[in-house]
Amino acid sequence: IWVASPISGACLRVVEGGEITDRVEVENQAFACALGGPDRKTLFMCTAKDSDPESSKKSRTGRIEAVPVKVPGAGLP
Repeated sequence: IWVASPISGACLRVVEGGEITDRVEVENQAFACALGGPDRKTLFMCTAKDSDPESSKKSRTGRIEAVPVKVPGAGLP
């Protein structure tokens, strides 16, 4: 499973037992992520400078970033 980690500024792939096997660093904080694309090997990440909605709206730092990953998603979300 992929999880967003706003504190560490990354999205992490965590396998059964809790081991982190992959890490995708982002410039800002990552708040959500999901696998998609035709082969489900694209990690889409929602990022922003901080978690305050008003501050993010003013600074316009919110982004949806996408990166390729090696392990595909296992089905529909």
